[in-house]
Amino acid sequence: MCRGTDGGLSRLGLDCGRGDRHVWPARSGAHLGPFAPAGWRARFLLLATLLALVEEAITTTLTNLAPLFGSRPGDAFITASTNYLEVVLYHSVIVIVPMFVAWAWLLSRWAFRTGWVVLLFGLDGVLAEALLGGLGAVVMAPIWIFVYGLMIYLPAYTLPEDRGARPPLVYHAFLALVVPMLAPCLWPSSSIPSRPTCRTSAGIPDST
Repeated sequence: MCRGTDGGLSRLGLDCGRGDRHVWPARSGAHLGPFAPAGWRARFLLLATLLALVEEAITTTLTNLAPLFGSRPGDAFITASTNYLEVVLYHSVIVIVPMFVAWAWLLSRWAFRTGWVVLLFGLDGVLAEALLGGLGAVVMAPIWIFVYGLMIYLPAYTLPEDRGARPPLVYHAFLALVVPMLAPCLWPSSSIPSRPTCRTSAGIPDST
């Protein structure tokens, strides 16, 4: 089931990506509707967070649909819980937001091309999934790069080109991999009590 659901996410992301130039015709705040009055950093953070929330809504829905494919709860899942609020507040988006903050800082200093932003943030997603779920995430790296990278694609694409950022050098790519991974360590999420996962709710020991 996981292969099928992740494939569905990738296809959905690709379909949305192909239409981005019609939704966002120019890199100007005048075309960004309710996001326009905010500064580009706030706009970047809000839009990236919104897309992460949408992505988790899709994955949580797919987790809840597992019984329709003949699987028991806890046997097939792609989110830590079947409860959307628990997923975003205790497991996923709350950790990803500081990574977006880190990228807003990086993009204020260096003008990474949109494709590189997608790739680098996608690789951070692969590392995060590997830390949580084991080296199997590396095998699924192309899927995770799309899942994570497409969260940040539109926010990066709509950045103003005259924001004063310098062209990045090679070592800045390494910095762009490390800084977002360290950012959640500074986030006060460790004070949030843990919540049951799909496995523990089903009476299965949770290895993570």
